[in-house]
Amino acid sequence: MKIVVCDRLEPQAEARLQQQCSNLVLLQSPDRDEIICQATDADALIVRSHTTIDRSIIEACPSLRVIGRAGSGSYNIDVEAASKNGIVVLHTPVISSTSTAELTIALMIGAARKLGQAVDSLQQGLWDRGALKGIELSGETLGIVGYGNIGKRVGEIARAMGMEVLAHDPYVRYQPGESPTINMLERDEMLRRSRVVVVTCPLTDETRGMCDGAFFNAMADDSLFVNVGHGLVVDEEALVAAIDQNKLFGAALDVFAQEPADAQAAVVAHPRILTTPHIGAATRKAQEGVCQDVVDKVLGFLESGYISGSINMPVIGEGGELNISGYVDLAGKLASMVSQLDEETSSLQLHVHGRLAFGETSALESRVAREFLQARNIDANDINGRFLLGDHRISFSLHTREQGASFVNEVQLQTDNYRIKGTLLADKYPRIVEVNEFKVEAIPQGTMLFFRNYDRPGVIGNLGQLLGARNINVANMRLGFRGDDEAIAMVNIDTTVDSHTIDEITRIENIIDCYQLEFT
Repeated sequence: MKIVVCDRLEPQAEARLQQQCSNLVLLQSPDRDEIICQATDADALIVRSHTTIDRSIIEACPSLRVIGRAGSGSYNIDVEAASKNGIVVLHTPVISSTSTAELTIALMIGAARKLGQAVDSLQQGLWDRGALKGIELSGETLGIVGYGNIGKRVGEIARAMGMEVLAHDPYVRYQPGESPTINMLERDEMLRRSRVVVVTCPLTDETRGMCDGAFFNAMADDSLFVNVGHGLVVDEEALVAAIDQNKLFGAALDVFAQEPADAQAAVVAHPRILTTPHIGAATRKAQEGVCQDVVDKVLGFLESGYISGSINMPVIGEGGELNISGYVDLAGKLASMVSQLDEETSSLQLHVHGRLAFGETSALESRVAREFLQARNIDANDINGRFLLGDHRISFSLHTREQGASFVNEVQLQTDNYRIKGTLLADKYPRIVEVNEFKVEAIPQGTMLFFRNYDRPGVIGNLGQLLGARNINVANMRLGFRGDDEAIAMVNIDTTVDSHTIDEITRIENIIDCYQLEFT
């Protein structure tokens, strides 16, 4: 295997790569042409923060299987381009979370106690303690926007300091009966109740420019604002205005809209804004840790396919009360079935009902897209499936509901002409339980004949005679009804049949149509 390292790693991490990798290329902040020259036949790229991996590089490296970043997030990697090309993007979000959380607390204290102004004052020969009265944080309320690894660690430290901790994160969901570890609130309520607001969330389409004038107006008077997430989450002009108008006591920033930040920029030069040059992960322990972690993750993927810390590849969580992997497999089988039945559909809807709807659904979504496309002989995987659906002009949407109609947990796939529902019996055995309102209990496996018929005597007998005459064994059969004169049958058979046999089945009296389905 060939690995190209674009930003030099810590010595221990490079030593491990040299031991494990037969073809290792170590570059130092290369330009685009050098990366492409070295990585055309590479299996993996590893970067830190300096090198940008854009679409042109990704498309010029057809052998690339994985991109690893030693750090949290992916702002210097075109994740969409990687995903469209089926390339896994890995990062190291946990390792540096403690160092970033500690800096966050330092920034909170520094802004609350006017430490930046105090240092400047003393260096200018002043001793004006009266102008440096600050805020005592113990007993105050901290509001955290983005309750991920960093946010959770900040909350833990803040509670130890005697602060009440609130949070807002629309992606944190608790299962019914689960005891939340934090008081989760709607954004504006959290802002109103907090004396200090810390932003730790990454940049997304939803968070870009999120902290604007309306955001700061919703904050409590005389409060503090701290950002360690991403610079483009904050409207810096609105922040400066909120401080100048004395809406806010002050602020602290470790990230900026433009980096490196201009020393003359208003947010950098402002006396009531404490700033640091994006040093959240800049500790020896954190840097050694992220480098070793990314090496372990890239090698683990290349050697065994094991995925950890992926940005664009959903990882199926286990260990809870629900058989998540079982439902992911079920969703894939339903998607394959509906794809084979409705070849002309322009839409695909995934409905998740019950306790499943409270958890992370990305693995379900990715598997549905993959299996739907693979049923049409399109080369798709869990990474690029969602993008390929769009390329084939098939709209995709997710719908969740807290309760199932017939079962505690249900997965339903719907296209222009079909609606197929499934569940796991006893949270273990996959079953198709409804097709276009026909109630059934079928096993989605192997080769299956699916046909609609008028509910008349002799249909099943005639089918059995035809299959028997061709030495085709029936392994299982399930019939479905919906209260009118039509019925369906789902017949598991041991071998595939040819198109001529399908035509003969269709000509059996009272059979409307017949499909041969393959479940992998």
